[in-house]
Amino acid sequence: MPIAVIEAKDNNHSVSGGIQQALGYANTLDIPFVFSSNGDGFYFHDKTATDGVIEKELSLEEFPSPELLWAKYKKYKGHRCS
Repeated sequence: MPIAVIEAKDNNHSVSGGIQQALGYANTLDIPFVFSSNGDGFYFHDKTATDGVIEKELSLEEFPSPELLWAKYKKYKGHRCS
């Protein structure tokens, strides 16, 4: 089950250079996590955010784990499955 979209560009683009394209895919697929990358970092759009910070730049080391994304997804969708 897809829960995230990642749009990759070369590093001649900013980390957020593909976010609009990725948001279009995510809206079509009803996916809450959207990433754009240029290989040097990530730009993260998080529709599940509750702290008011929906978009932020992440370093390569800050990329969220699959377990974290899955937990946030389940909470967002109201799922209680594992």
